[in-house]
Amino acid sequence: MIKLSPGRLQKLIYPVGFYRNKTKVILGISKKIIKDYQDKVPDKLEELLKLKGVGRKTANLVLGLGYNIPAICVDTHVHRISNRLDSSENKKTRTD
Repeated sequence: MIKLSPGRLQKLIYPVGFYRNKTKVILGISKKIIKDYQDKVPDKLEELLKLKGVGRKTANLVLGLGYNIPAICVDTHVHRISNRLDSSENKKTRTD
């Protein structure tokens, strides 16, 4: 990723929206992974959550798809709705 120019990366991720900000975040995360994690994306939830721009849902996605570690990606809205419907044992109002 860091070999891509910011302009090229912006063109690649343009369809997802907020591409200018996401470009900065992606490049920052890439540099941190190289520096602090010896070029390897962390395989622990706690470490993934330390990366700027990575939330619980993204971290669980990386664990599940990247490392085949059982993880469920739950959007905050799904979490809130399941609490309102009383279909969740977790009554925390936040998903972290």
